[in-house]
Amino acid sequence: MGVLQEAVQPDCTDPELLWRFARAHYQMGVNAKSKDEQQKYFVAGLQYAERAREYGDTIGPCHKWWAIMVKKVGDFGGTKEKIQNAFKIKEAALRAVELTPTDGTSHHLLGAWFYNVANVGWIERKVATALFASPPEGTYEEAIPYLERAHELLPDFHDNALMLGDAYKALSQPQKAKEWYLKLAAMPTRTEEETRLVNEGKSRAAAIKG
Repeated sequence: MGVLQEAVQPDCTDPELLWRFARAHYQMGVNAKSKDEQQKYFVAGLQYAERAREYGDTIGPCHKWWAIMVKKVGDFGGTKEKIQNAFKIKEAALRAVELTPTDGTSHHLLGAWFYNVANVGWIERKVATALFASPPEGTYEEAIPYLERAHELLPDFHDNALMLGDAYKALSQPQKAKEWYLKLAAMPTRTEEETRLVNEGKSRAAAIKG
C-alpha cells in the first residue's frame, strides 16, 4: 500500500484514490490476526470511504466501499446499530448498482443485503420491530436476481454461488440449490478460503438427494 499511501495526503479530495485506500484497509482488516487489529483497519477504512463518498457521489465504487466498510465496522457494534446501518447500506448498494451496473460485486452486495435481512433470526426480528416502526425488510426472492446477475458478471465468485445455493435451499428448492452448489464445486481455486468454499459446495451438493 506504500505508493497509494504516499498519494493519499490528509487533505486528499480525490475520490478515486480515497475508495482504493478504503479497499486497501478492508483487505488488511480481513487478513488481520486479532479482532482489535481488524477493527482498527475497518474504522480507518470507513473514514476514507466516507470522504470518497463525499467527493465522489457519482462514482459507484465510492458508495460500494462505503457500504462494505459500514457493515464491517457495524459488526463490532450491537443489534440496534446493525439495524440502523442496514438502511444506509441498502441505500448505498442501490446507488452503486445504479452507477456501475456492470460491477458484479455491487450486485452481490445488494443481493447479500436482501439475503441477510431474510435470514435474520426470530429474536433479532422481534428486537428490530420493537426498536423501529418499519424495520428492514427483504426476501430470498429479492436477493436471487441480484446474486444471479453477479454470477453473470463474475462467474468464479465463490461466496456468491454459495449464497445462491443457500437462498434456493431456504425457498425449499433443493434441486436449484444443488445446481448452485455444483457450480461452486467446479470453480477454480487460488486461495485456502476458495478451496474451503469449493469443498463446502461439494459437501452441500452431496447432501441433496436426486
